[in-house]
Amino acid sequence: MNDFVLYFILVQVILLIPSFYFYSWIFSKTKLVAVKAYSFLCTILFPIIFTCVFVNINNQYISPWLHSEKFDSKKWQNNDKYRYRMKNDILKNNVLIGKTKNEVIALLGNDIEHGPCKDCIGYSTYEPVEGFSIDHEVLEIYFDDQNRVTSVSINYW
Repeated sequence: MNDFVLYFILVQVILLIPSFYFYSWIFSKTKLVAVKAYSFLCTILFPIIFTCVFVNINNQYISPWLHSEKFDSKKWQNNDKYRYRMKNDILKNNVLIGKTKNEVIALLGNDIEHGPCKDCIGYSTYEPVEGFSIDHEVLEIYFDDQNRVTSVSINYW
């Protein structure tokens, strides 16, 4: 989960008590019978609704924006903890398609992983939101008989 979501939830928790009194004040002006019940209901429901909306916005817009950076061979090789930001550019722009195995190694470095696939190599992307898992995210690169890249994908090894 992204830090933005945690901060958003923390702000909502801090604002629970003032929002209860705010809703009580609004409902008391409307001459409703169960002011406290309606205020309590709004105090609980609105943060849940806001959190769901914010999590959706975060997953669709904010997180992909934070996870996008143009591929740079030197950054990829020197700072492996930021590879996850460049993986989408590699996939989207077919940076590796048609390159030989030696060209791929020159671009991405020597820290190759050999996984469960035949005729492929992998590079860990160090995705920070993976959580705790036995497997880890890998940029999987497939080669043909002439050692040229045919496809690139993200997989878990």
